[in-house]
Amino acid sequence: MIYLIEGVLPESYFANNLRGLSVDMAVFRDLLRIRLPQLSRHLENLQHDAADGLTGACYEPPLTNVFTMQWFLTLFSNCLPRETVMRVWDLTFLQGDEVLLRTALAIWDGLA
Repeated sequence: MIYLIEGVLPESYFANNLRGLSVDMAVFRDLLRIRLPQLSRHLENLQHDAADGLTGACYEPPLTNVFTMQWFLTLFSNCLPRETVMRVWDLTFLQGDEVLLRTALAIWDGLA
């Protein structure tokens, strides 16, 4: 697990500022727009509808982060069966943190 955190995941993924995770969240939002455009627009519309009518301020963070950030922080151990989590982790060791993005996209695609 130490190797995964220090050698595979981006630097500062679990640091106090979650900088590495924030980068993955931004990349994921872009991938969602490209791969699942209807779902992405729906989430953006929900966020826009939740904007404060007086100030126009949008709810922060983006809705994709609200639903997806915990998946990345727990490396999917909180939302997938144990056997599937082990496969995701194995692939992450072999192919890098890109697997986390692909896994999240697959989950969203299944929910869409």
